[in-house]
Amino acid sequence: MTVIPVQGGMFAPYDVVVGRGLLSEAGRRIAPFARHRTAVVTDEIVAGLHGAAVQASLEAAGVRCEII
Repeated sequence: MTVIPVQGGMFAPYDVVVGRGLLSEAGRRIAPFARHRTAVVTDEIVAGLHGAAVQASLEAAGVRCEII
């Protein structure tokens, strides 16, 4: 897993995490930052390949998710 810190003048710093197996961890990693609902913005190809896994992981962590 690789963590890439991102910083900029107009937004709070955040990390981009890249690695194998992270889709199943999406809920655990994102839930602390989400209220009770979130949206995943993607394209049709990525949504078709990974949308259901991300949505399931988020919803298992108690975060309602919509794939856009």
